Amino acid sequence: MIYMDNAATTAVRKEVAEAMLPYLLGDYGNPSGVYRLSEKAKNVVEESRDIIADIINADRNEIFHLWWNGRG
Repeated sequence: MIYMDNAATTAVRKEVAEAMLPYLLGDYGNPSGVYRLSEKAKNVVEESRDIIADIINADRNEIFHLWWNGRG
């Protein structure tokens, strides 16, 4: 397993920030929701999973994100 949780300690690359801006400023739907904005967000998450898997030569099903909700 590769653990890549750098959110609190690593600066975001300019390319990443630029790619994320639409989802931070406008298309910020919950990928687990049932409304249209959620569907768009879910598609972006799935596309991102494919891109990351390709970059690190992994199967897309090996790429996951654990959403921390502050509990447990």
